[in-house]
Amino acid sequence: MKKVIFLAIIAAFISVSCKNSFFSRFFCDETKTGQITEVVDNEVAGMASGMEKNESTMLDWLRYPSISPDGSHIAFSYMGDIYIVPSKGGFARALTSSEYFESSPVWSGDGSKIAFLSNRYGNFDVFVMSVNGGESKRLTFNSANETPMTFSNDGSKIYFNSAQMDNKENSMFPSKVMPELYSVPVAGGETALELPVPVFDMKISSDGKRFVYHDRKGYESYWRKHHTSSVTRDIWEYSVDEKKFTKISDFEGEDMSPVFGADNNTVYFLSEKSGSFNVWKKAGSEFTQLTKLDTHPVRWLSMSSNGTMCFSYHGQIYTFKEGGEPVRLDIHSSSEKVSSRMRTMLGAVSEITVSPDGMEVIAVLRGELYAFNPETGTTKRLTDTPREERWVSFHPEGRKILYSAFRDGSWNIYEMTVENKDEPYFFASTVVTEKPVIANESNTYQPSYSPDGKKIAYLKERT
Repeated sequence: MKKVIFLAIIAAFISVSCKNSFFSRFFCDETKTGQITEVVDNEVAGMASGMEKNESTMLDWLRYPSISPDGSHIAFSYMGDIYIVPSKGGFARALTSSEYFESSPVWSGDGSKIAFLSNRYGNFDVFVMSVNGGESKRLTFNSANETPMTFSNDGSKIYFNSAQMDNKENSMFPSKVMPELYSVPVAGGETALELPVPVFDMKISSDGKRFVYHDRKGYESYWRKHHTSSVTRDIWEYSVDEKKFTKISDFEGEDMSPVFGADNNTVYFLSEKSGSFNVWKKAGSEFTQLTKLDTHPVRWLSMSSNGTMCFSYHGQIYTFKEGGEPVRLDIHSSSEKVSSRMRTMLGAVSEITVSPDGMEVIAVLRGELYAFNPETGTTKRLTDTPREERWVSFHPEGRKILYSAFRDGSWNIYEMTVENKDEPYFFASTVVTEKPVIANESNTYQPSYSPDGKKIAYLKERT
C-alpha cells in the first residue's frame, strides 16, 4: 500500500509540475508522464486484483458501458453507481458512491471528465466530474428528467435529451417519452433547445458537421424485443450546416445506438435485423452484420478513436474490433453487494385516486396499487403481480375499486373489495378480494363507476 501511495504522489507531482515551465523541461515528456500514470494504474489494479479477485467480488449485470475516447478505460453503471475499469478488464473503481441512482456515463473528448445522470434531487439531472473523482457538479435544474448523451467536440457543453418546454411552433404532441435535444455548458449556465425532435444516443462526427442518433415515434418500451411496427426506432443523420435530416436505417424493426466510424462516413449501430440485437455497420449503401450473438440482445454501443467498440451482452461488458470476435471482460471490485435496500419511492408514483370521503388515496407505484391514509401515512400494498395495474376508480361507497391490469396478453378490468364490513378502508383492511369484471382478448381501459355505483364506463381498444 505504501508503494502505491508513493507512486501516486509522484504522478500527482509531475502532473502539477507540467504547468510550470521550469519543471516541464525535465518531467513533461508526454510518453514519460503516460508511463508513470500507467504504472500507478497497473500497480493499484494489480494489488486490488491479488487481494480482492474471487467469485464473490466478480461483478455481474453491468449496464450502460461507455468506452473512453482513447480506448483505455470503460465507464459503466453498477447497482446505481458509476465505475471505471481498464478496457482489458480487471479491478473496477467506483467513481460515485452516493445513496442515489447514477447511470448513463459519457466521456469528454479529452477523457478527463465524465457526465452522468443522477436523481439526487428527485428527478434525473445531468452531473459532471473528473475521471479521477472529487466533487461532482450539477448542471441541470429542470423538474423533467435529463439524460446526457455526448460532449461537444470542443468540450464546452454537454448534449442531453429531456421533455421540457416545447417549441411553440412544433406540431409534435409533447410527451415525456419523446424527449428532445438540449445542451448545457460544462461550466454551468442556461440550457438551450437544440432540436425540437426526439433524439436518443446522439454521437457527433469528428468535424462537428453532422451527428447521428436514433429516434422515437411512439410509446413502445425500449426493452421490448422483436418488435416490428410503424413506431420502431430508426437511425438518422443530421447535417448542422444544411439543417437536413437523412434516414440511415431501412429495417422495419428496431435500430438504435449509432456511432461514427473513423472515416466519419461509416456508421455502426445495433439492429434486430438478424433476429436479436447485434452490431451492424452501414458503409455507403451497404449494410453488414458484424457480430452474431444470439438469445440475448446487444445493448449500449460505444466506440473509441482507435476503432475499439464496447457493448453489454447478457449483463457482461464486451469489447470488439471489426474483423475480430467479441471479448468478454472479467471485472471485479471490492464494493459491497446489497441484496435488498429500503428506498423512498414517492417520486415514482404515476397516478393517485382519492376516495369519496377524502380519507384514503390509492397510488399507482411502479405498476402496483397502494392504499394509504394521507393524514397518518398508514400504507397497505394491494397488488403484487409481475403485470401492470393502473387507472383506478373508487366506488361511491369507498369499499370497492375498479382498475385495469395487463394480464394474459391484454388489458382487462378488475374489481377489488374490502371484505370485512367493520373495516371501512383499504389501507387498514385485513382481507381484500379481487374478481375480474371484463377479462377477454380485447383491451379495456380506464374503468369508472357511475355516480350510483351500479354501472361502469370504460374504453375498449382505444388509447
